[in-house]
Amino acid sequence: MSNFPHLPLPLKIVGPAYLRGFGSQSIRTIQNRQNRDQHGNGLKTSVQSNLQRWSEIKQEREEAGLPAPPEGIPVFLQVDTKSLSLDTLRSFGIHVISENEDGYIVGASVDNFTSLSTKIERFLEGAESSRQDRNQAAQLWQIIEGYSWRPEQVLSPDLLSKWGVIELEELYILDLGIACQIYVPESPADDASEQTIQRRERQIREAEVKRDELAMNLEDKLQEYLDQYEGELLSGFIDFNDSFCCRIKINGRGLKDLVLTYSYLFDVSEPNLLQGVPISSGESSRANCELVPLPPDPDSPKICVIDSGIQEGHLLLSPAIVREASMSFVPTEIGTADLVPDGGHGTRVAGAILYPYGPSLDGEYKLPFWIFNAKILDSSASFPETKMPAEVTNDVVERYHGEYGVRLFNLSVAERAPYRTKHMSPWAGEIDNLTFKKDILFIIAAGNLSRASNDSLLPGIQDYLTSGNIYPNYLLEDGCKIANPAHSLNSITVGSICFEQFIESSSDRRSFGNLGELSSFSRTGLGIWDTLKPDVVEYGGDFLYDSSHNLSNCEETSPLLVCSTLDGQSALRKDKVGTSFTAPKVSYILGEIQRVLPSYSALLYRALLVQSAQWPEVAEGAREALQNLRFYGYGIPDVERATRNTDYRVTLFAENQIAAKEAYIYTVPVPESLRNPATNHRIRIEVTLSYKALPRLTRRKIKSYLSTWLHWESSKFDEPYSNFRARILRSLQEDSAEDQRAASASQFRSIPWVIGRQVNSGTSDVRLINSTLQKDWTDVNSFELPDEISFAVVAHAGWQKDLKFKVPYAIVVSFTALDEDLEIYDEIRQEIEIQQQINVNEA
Repeated sequence: MSNFPHLPLPLKIVGPAYLRGFGSQSIRTIQNRQNRDQHGNGLKTSVQSNLQRWSEIKQEREEAGLPAPPEGIPVFLQVDTKSLSLDTLRSFGIHVISENEDGYIVGASVDNFTSLSTKIERFLEGAESSRQDRNQAAQLWQIIEGYSWRPEQVLSPDLLSKWGVIELEELYILDLGIACQIYVPESPADDASEQTIQRRERQIREAEVKRDELAMNLEDKLQEYLDQYEGELLSGFIDFNDSFCCRIKINGRGLKDLVLTYSYLFDVSEPNLLQGVPISSGESSRANCELVPLPPDPDSPKICVIDSGIQEGHLLLSPAIVREASMSFVPTEIGTADLVPDGGHGTRVAGAILYPYGPSLDGEYKLPFWIFNAKILDSSASFPETKMPAEVTNDVVERYHGEYGVRLFNLSVAERAPYRTKHMSPWAGEIDNLTFKKDILFIIAAGNLSRASNDSLLPGIQDYLTSGNIYPNYLLEDGCKIANPAHSLNSITVGSICFEQFIESSSDRRSFGNLGELSSFSRTGLGIWDTLKPDVVEYGGDFLYDSSHNLSNCEETSPLLVCSTLDGQSALRKDKVGTSFTAPKVSYILGEIQRVLPSYSALLYRALLVQSAQWPEVAEGAREALQNLRFYGYGIPDVERATRNTDYRVTLFAENQIAAKEAYIYTVPVPESLRNPATNHRIRIEVTLSYKALPRLTRRKIKSYLSTWLHWESSKFDEPYSNFRARILRSLQEDSAEDQRAASASQFRSIPWVIGRQVNSGTSDVRLINSTLQKDWTDVNSFELPDEISFAVVAHAGWQKDLKFKVPYAIVVSFTALDEDLEIYDEIRQEIEIQQQINVNEA
């Protein structure tokens, strides 16, 4: 155990959070109320037109002998999301299928527009109506007439581009997202009667039954379409809180019919090519090795490699492989060996976990972890087209976490294309779902750009260079964004940076980046809905290029990796680069954190990893912080900083669970020796919040994708604790709470955090509250520090209606004397111990 272990972050108080609700109505809503007749009659006309057209469609289908569509008339409308909760649409008789940009909603009327028509009539009556909902239709801005909107709103961009040339008799493999949600009312107040509580429990049970009935009905309806159009269900149904997903095969005629008439569809896409993500070179170097690996300790952490299999008998890996647990999830390959030619892929990944800095060439080496082999890629390093990645990922977790207690899962596998921006993908969503339900963490490669491409919509590095788009500018293009499932919110996403720059004296070849700069192939952020991705980076190497834009590798710019010898290759080689080999380096650090803190949550491991990260030196002085975040995330993690402290650095942490509309306030006492005005030391303060929540796929943005969303705040310079508490908590006893909030907002100077929580502070275009992993840092003068500094974790309601539903989080705070000229660890530790003793005595 370290002589400088992490310390507990003292919890000061828990209470109801001071939160703002919906804002004022939009100008357009106000104008709709002022032009009541025009707006109401326009909505009325749209409803009548859609009702008539849907009746005609149903009659035409019946006469043609086609399957009856699911109950529910498709509707596409735009609402005032500033003042109208989407759940309110149920009172309009609208089942929300999916949320799109600018207030556009794909829905289904479940009562033939009866409730919606009633709302419109009451709106037209205006003051003559005594109903409270007489003005609600003003918040419904427009209803799109007809159904021509469905392909654009339901299809993926790639499939939409093919919509006009779909071959009617050709068979297509498709991934479907089908909405399936039943409304559950909010939980009653804490002082609710027993009768009210029992009524809600009954409502929940009834909703669960209705949800099961709806899901079975939608599954049966889907099967009718498949039977009609030579179709087949290829996967099981992957269930989410608001939807389910599946993979099917169906002809083009059926594809068109599904998209136009199956009203509960919100996402239809063709599977993207899925494969391991190394980049090959035309060169290879080999190394002889006389290293003697020793087995891990029996209680060493366990890491599952989800990949192309592993050469389990490899001399350098064999003592760490738990062979009896190995399993192939590839239908065509029962064995678990890594059969990928030219040295394998999963074998390289496993080696990078066990030897993150490259194997030494001789001597004994204690292997740090137990490795579990989950083979999901075939011998061509590709994923079977007839399987759904989300379903296989669930099976992997059920086996290795459920049966063997594995908590860390390395996934150096990704799609070739950037993630889609409208909805979270089923694969990334399932990773978020599994991560919430179980104490596990996925470490995912950000993905790589190809060397060259024949696809104009998916350029490779050479294509960018040939077009005049130079390094590193092309890495900011949309086509270079991280690949599915690296945009998963609850995981760790890892990009790649360069080793020392190399220039070949005998030719004009040279590497792209200097030490610490982003690798020429590494996919970049931001993530979906402007979340901060990648989270961290590690050293994964770089390409060489010449004046003709030819790309190649060399030993100086490639990591030393353990390779499969099944095809006669050397056991160690330096011939490939990629984010496949940076993710396992981060898995190594997380394994070491688990070794030090085995009884704590994976959420804390995630927080400590990011807390240890720092931007590379080449980025620290850069003016464009947003570019740094897109390239490096929070930077390069460090195993020493993540697991222990020094005389000059102290790390404090806390874990807890929090419900929506609650706030937890933590306070760190600052010793007087740090605040001495006669001296000045530069102190870096770092704060990381890591949390997880239940996802739902039909919604956009973090506030409706997650069941609960969190953010953290800090007190300001010289802000008294009483003011900070009043600013954070909704006080029921103190009449001066509002005055204290105002004082906190105006009288005290804010701490200059680098990123900042709001768009208009810190780094523009990045909002920490959009991510489930939120780190910020600042460098301050020691004499500026107050006698105590407070941090609050605040929880907001997402889609979850049970306000007693808690989500877990971990928060980490660090103080570092940057010049190592002030010993602070023992000073802060003693202050915390004194405070804890005072609290015990008072109790």
